[in-house]
Amino acid sequence: MKKFRIFMILALIVGCLAVAVGCGSNALSSPGHLKIDQDTLVLTWQSVPGAVYYRVKINEQERIVEEGERSYSLEGLTEGEYDVAVKAIGSDNEESDWSSPIHFIREHETGLTFSLINGGTEYAVSGFGNAGENVVVPDEYRGRPVTKIGDKAFQNNWKLVSIALGDNVTSIGTEAFNNCSYLEDIEISSGVTEIGARAFQGCSLLESVVVPETVTVIDDGTFQYCRGLKNFQFGEKVTSIGNDAFDSCESLETIEIPDSVQIIGDNAFSRCGGLKKVVLGSGVLMLGTEAFRQDEMLEEVVFDGDGVLQLINSYAFAECEKLTSVNLPESVRIIGSYCFYNCAALAEIEAGDGIEQILQGAFTGTAYLENAADEVVYLNQWLIDVKDTELVEIPVREGTVGIGSTAFRGCKKLTQLILPDSVKIIGSGAFLECESLISVVIGSGVETLGTQAFYKCEKLFTVILGSYDFENQTLIESCLKTISPYAFMGCSSLSEIEIPETVTQIGTYAFRDTKLYNSAVGGVVYADNWLVDCNNDRVAPNVVVREGTVAIADYAFYQCEDLQTVTISDSVETIGEAAFYGCTGLVRAELPSGLKRIEDYTFYNCFNLNAVSFPEGLAEIGRSAFYQCKLLRYEIEEGELVSVLTFPDSLKTIGDYAFFSCGYLMEPEEGASDEAQAQMYGFEEIRFGNGVTNIGYCAFYQFISLKRVDLGAKLETIGEKAFYRCDRLEEVTGGGSVRSIGQRAFYQCVSLNRMTIPDAVAEIADYAFYGCKSLTEVSFGQSVENIGRYAFYGCEGLTDIAFPASLRTIGSYAFRYCKALESVLIGKDVRSVGMHAFYGCNQLTVYAEGYAQGAGWHPYWNSSYRPIVWGCTLSENDGYVVSIEVGEATFENVSIGNVVAAPFRAGYDFVGWALSSNNAEVAYVASELQNAPMETQVYAVWKEATENSAGAEE
Repeated sequence: MKKFRIFMILALIVGCLAVAVGCGSNALSSPGHLKIDQDTLVLTWQSVPGAVYYRVKINEQERIVEEGERSYSLEGLTEGEYDVAVKAIGSDNEESDWSSPIHFIREHETGLTFSLINGGTEYAVSGFGNAGENVVVPDEYRGRPVTKIGDKAFQNNWKLVSIALGDNVTSIGTEAFNNCSYLEDIEISSGVTEIGARAFQGCSLLESVVVPETVTVIDDGTFQYCRGLKNFQFGEKVTSIGNDAFDSCESLETIEIPDSVQIIGDNAFSRCGGLKKVVLGSGVLMLGTEAFRQDEMLEEVVFDGDGVLQLINSYAFAECEKLTSVNLPESVRIIGSYCFYNCAALAEIEAGDGIEQILQGAFTGTAYLENAADEVVYLNQWLIDVKDTELVEIPVREGTVGIGSTAFRGCKKLTQLILPDSVKIIGSGAFLECESLISVVIGSGVETLGTQAFYKCEKLFTVILGSYDFENQTLIESCLKTISPYAFMGCSSLSEIEIPETVTQIGTYAFRDTKLYNSAVGGVVYADNWLVDCNNDRVAPNVVVREGTVAIADYAFYQCEDLQTVTISDSVETIGEAAFYGCTGLVRAELPSGLKRIEDYTFYNCFNLNAVSFPEGLAEIGRSAFYQCKLLRYEIEEGELVSVLTFPDSLKTIGDYAFFSCGYLMEPEEGASDEAQAQMYGFEEIRFGNGVTNIGYCAFYQFISLKRVDLGAKLETIGEKAFYRCDRLEEVTGGGSVRSIGQRAFYQCVSLNRMTIPDAVAEIADYAFYGCKSLTEVSFGQSVENIGRYAFYGCEGLTDIAFPASLRTIGSYAFRYCKALESVLIGKDVRSVGMHAFYGCNQLTVYAEGYAQGAGWHPYWNSSYRPIVWGCTLSENDGYVVSIEVGEATFENVSIGNVVAAPFRAGYDFVGWALSSNNAEVAYVASELQNAPMETQVYAVWKEATENSAGAEE
């Protein structure tokens, strides 16, 4: 016992000595957690209890910080290296020790202005600032790489003379140097992969440019109006040259297009007045409209004989007055209208046998036509012009494969024509206004009759669309597939025609103003077994398509406003594009059982279309097929309104705008019958079959009566704005195979209350659920990596969110104004959180697995300064908080009026915090967590939620 008393006395003495020693030391602790924001160059530190103000020491020079402040700007420091420390000063001028110093390097400043990009990890040059006339863009700025010259960064600058880009620059933005009229020299670094549209437009003194090998696209207008540009070197990986890219580059003399280039855009080299020679690489597939137009000095164009050039567009070489010869490669398929128009010196033209179209006026004004000895002019196997329009007979030689566009136009005395079987193509307007033409046999080889091929051949009486046995009066053989729009329009004597079985398309008004049209019984026009048109002034309101009809032509009932019902026989296999476009009085359409595709615009703006059934076997619904149709369904079963639109399992694709602004909603009058009430509503539910894989852009945009959607089992893509502003949409089910949800897919679906994101979805696009104010529950799939900008903006009903472990980025404004949101869990692998991501979430507590925000998090990601609990241990799938070790850096933005809210776990209620993992006894409720002593480990206590549980602690 005596020994114990002695021990206690010694312990008391030691304790008193320790207190005495403590009382004699500094009462204030030194500031901790010194940080320098590399974006603002502001030094911050953790507050010290009892401190009145602070001192900052920078390389032994001390500065006083204003009372109450715990930050200091280092912006004014000159270039160099510094050690920075902070001490606290108390009310009686007692001082803490200096903090541990933090090392800081003040970079060289160029005078340029910069802005953060890519989640705050990189910089872009955003402006000229006070830089000099010769600019060097640095590799880094304030510790981060400079990777971009921003859009319009130097636009209209009259000081800039030269610029060299840093090695980290990969992108030059749109109009970055637009109209820098004194810019003479630019060094484009080897890492640049992108040069934006009109980047150097109007740089009139720029003389030489070398494009690095990493650039693949010369964008629209990039060097337009660079009138002094003499030397240009393409990188060997450029694949396309955009529209107007070198328009009016008057000093260029020679251009060599590398083999990598595939596309040369419209006006790409037009009005290059000094250009004398062009060498086209072997990879060029297409020359755009007016690509080299008005290149007045152009003498030589070298085509690669082994190249792949297929299309030379309209006016591509028009008005190249000094061009004397061209040797087109075998690969060329189409020579566009007026392609060589007014190339007055062009006397020699060589072309391969692969040509499929020679369009109107391709060689008008060339020496090749003007000096031709024969009245009928050929280019290889193509008949391209008849010089004497007074000829009565015009023989077409054997072996001819094509009749060029407008080749026979205005041959007023030509009466009959038999084309050899070798002819495959009759071009647009080929026999336009041959007013004496009576009979035509096109031969067995023709596959396409061009637009207006026989337009206004007013005496044309006999047309045989293939080879013909005159003795037995039978069509022997035909390869004809397409009768193009207006092909026989205005052939007022044409009263009969046999359509070969090979024909798959008859275009708009192909037989308008023929005798077939003018004498049609009931206003419905048939050409053989095709329904091709209707006379709107004479058509009956109820049309039954006659048995044996195989197809309905494009635009057949276009704007037939008096048409009310149409019954289509099952013999019909094809309904053409826009067949019932604008039939505003159409109420019902019965589709044939064998229909495989509803073409684009088929029922466009058939506003009153009520009932339509989709046949089994239908595979595709085209663009705008039912645009702005009411689509009412009224079936009464046991007094209940049935309003379900069901797609067959055979359907694979629903095109853009297919059901844009469909549905109908009108409050019934008091006392209205059940049938009358049924007609006040459009479809309330859509059930996708198990074959639909794609829903197109704006497919169900503002489908105003829609309440429920079953997406089916195989849907993969929900297009942009697919269900945009479907105000009554409450429930979305199915869709387990969805991989992509497009931008604004469910934008302002204000009645939508819950959403399950399938596991295959990697990205929730920008604005996807913007303004879904009734949305209370979102279940994220386990593959979501990116949540886009404004994705859940204004979702006022959301209370809790558990992000998957796969999440990497949260876009700017993603959850702004989610006013009821109480807790979110952010895993340590989240690399980027955008600006104002949680602004206006005034009930929110953030539980973060990391111990501080990542480098890619925007400085204002938590701009409402909501409580953050750092260093949480989360479950394996990041679905809920397991435990927290309370330390000095655990809590941020926590105060008496800004308390910590309970964390969230799907299917469970939060009970509180325990002091051991196997103890359910609660030591702290959520709002008291910040009161736990330092170095305390607390564990979340959960209980399974019941149907009546509140979902939170008592």
